[in-house]
Amino acid sequence: MKQIFIATLVLVAFVTLSVQAQETIRGQVKDKNSGNPLPGATVMTNIPLTGVITDHNGYFEFSKTEGLTTLKVNYLGYKPTDYELNQGSARGFILIELQPDILGLDEISIIATYARERESPVAVSTIKTASIEREMGNQDYPEIMKMVPGVYATKLGGGNGDARISIRGFQQENIALLLNGIPVSSMENGLVYWSNWAGLGDATQTIQVQRGLGASRVALNSVGGTINIITKSTEAKKGGSIRYAVSDFGNHKTTLSLSSGKLKNDYAITFLGSRTSGPGYVDATASNAWAWFLTVSKRINSTHTLVFTGLGSPERHGQRNYGLTKEEYDNFGNKYNPNWGMFNGKINSLSENFYHKPQLSLNHYWNINDKALLASSAYISFGTGGGKFAESFMSQPVYNFRKNNQIDWDAVYLQNINNTDTATLSNGEKVTGFSKIIQSDYLASHVWFGGLSTLNYQANKKLKIITGIHARYFKSNLKEQISDLLGGKFWIDNYAWAIEGIGD
Repeated sequence: MKQIFIATLVLVAFVTLSVQAQETIRGQVKDKNSGNPLPGATVMTNIPLTGVITDHNGYFEFSKTEGLTTLKVNYLGYKPTDYELNQGSARGFILIELQPDILGLDEISIIATYARERESPVAVSTIKTASIEREMGNQDYPEIMKMVPGVYATKLGGGNGDARISIRGFQQENIALLLNGIPVSSMENGLVYWSNWAGLGDATQTIQVQRGLGASRVALNSVGGTINIITKSTEAKKGGSIRYAVSDFGNHKTTLSLSSGKLKNDYAITFLGSRTSGPGYVDATASNAWAWFLTVSKRINSTHTLVFTGLGSPERHGQRNYGLTKEEYDNFGNKYNPNWGMFNGKINSLSENFYHKPQLSLNHYWNINDKALLASSAYISFGTGGGKFAESFMSQPVYNFRKNNQIDWDAVYLQNINNTDTATLSNGEKVTGFSKIIQSDYLASHVWFGGLSTLNYQANKKLKIITGIHARYFKSNLKEQISDLLGGKFWIDNYAWAIEGIGD
């Protein structure tokens, strides 16, 4: 009887130890400052080839724990953390908090009206840095968001940056685009010209898409939704990188990234620059673009921080104005572009875009106390550039002059130099020798500046008060400039609204 009792005791002990060794470990990874969960964080273990990715709420789970002693947690933009397991870890719940490796990210989120997933009634999707870097490739910026529910993003003609995006069927005119909380949609028509932001993909920390009417601290026509783009802040870690990419159709891109880390005088500087060039995927849509991004932060003291951010992308690229008909696609393929032809031994495109729209901002963050934070931003944007196109007078459109399925610019030139038609000007004068078809540049410049300030006050655990102010000024200058008379002596501007003495 005594022997049976001892054997039973040993068996029970063995079973108990085996069960304990196989108990599940559960936990969650959060941002140490904000308390927000971190989805997609990598949780590796001391056991080779064993690890998991946190779910959309930052949770993770290990079902086999035998021999597991350490968790190694990594998340882009945060300091890596090693978590040592103790005897109680297997039966409890592990909370791992990561410290941001980027300075001032939480403060930028306050200005940018950044909605917290699972805490907001707004239908919202957030795209993190890792996904942006993985998906960007040679795509246009809006195409990063095409996997978000309710979002449709696609290229238009196929030129670099000629893309569009819609949310729940609403076009860009009814979608607000915010860059670090600053509105960048056109003041004139609400559109977003994505080619002006060619380097934005490399400088983006987070994209948040709010579908439908949502939270916004600036007055915008955003019935369709709001896209919040938060750029990279100054990195706390010193370092740099250089990357080179080439597409299968010959576009090249080189990117340089440098960060000083946090210096002894409490300054931190991050710079990113890139160069993109190539023939383009579609015929005659060559791209020639530079992009730059600079952010400088200065921690004045424990309550005041200044952050300067600037970015821009001078670029020029050829365009295909419209999609192909089925007949054109079947006959010539999807790279076909009917909007160009050879002239004087060079490709002469009917449509090109060239622009540079730098944006500069200076942010001030004031931690008034444990409950109140005042975040303010002053910004300015000044753009210059335009688009190339053609006009006709007393002639069929240039598109109708065709040779080998392309524009016959030689025929256009011959029509202009051999033109004997007579036109009567508004003053009764009869003239001849004018161009019937010309190429011109539609030039647009603007200056846009403003300021916004947001006060966050946490009254208690259940009540948060947010208030602020936003003011902005916009002035634009639009004009048309002839770039090529194509053989004629002058051009007659027959616009009904032409100003006397200008454009004739």
